[in-house]
Amino acid sequence: MKTLVIATLVAGSVAVAGTAEATLTPGDQFDATVTHTGLVPATHFGTHTWGGVDVLSDPLTRTMTLSSLGSVPGFDNALSIDLTGMFYPSFFANEGATLLLTGIDEPVDIASVRVLSAGTDITGTTTSLDPSMFQVTWNTSDVIFNTTPAESVTVVWNSQAVPAPGALALIGLSGLAARRRRRRG
Repeated sequence: MKTLVIATLVAGSVAVAGTAEATLTPGDQFDATVTHTGLVPATHFGTHTWGGVDVLSDPLTRTMTLSSLGSVPGFDNALSIDLTGMFYPSFFANEGATLLLTGIDEPVDIASVRVLSAGTDITGTTTSLDPSMFQVTWNTSDVIFNTTPAESVTVVWNSQAVPAPGALALIGLSGLAARRRRRRG
């Protein structure tokens, strides 16, 4: 009987408290590093402010624009990268590109991360060492052949469900109640 009461208390705590989606809000910042292999390799690094537009450039003044102003159905977050200033056909035909995002103010569902080019999934590999960061790759030729008129990709992902603030407190309280019942019995 005691086991049933404890299980009911814990299940009830989770059901009442539930889970919530952590989402980025305008003004949140994270670091972005984009690297390209190729004839003249490039690395761009900078901080992106969610809900805004940021331009990154390399020592050769090749630029890319990061924008988080739009959304993509089915995903919590969308980061567009305009690569027009990178001259993909000239410098990066059939090469690898990597985006590393760190310091994201939410846990990322790594299985949901995708790279889209003109709506086509061109995701290479996706890795995560920490819930607040991920790395994703794509092949530049997929961008050159999929995008009209400008070279661009959109990196999309979903937030991981996190316990609602009261969930863990309710589980703890149910544990204390169960412990107290044991002492009485």
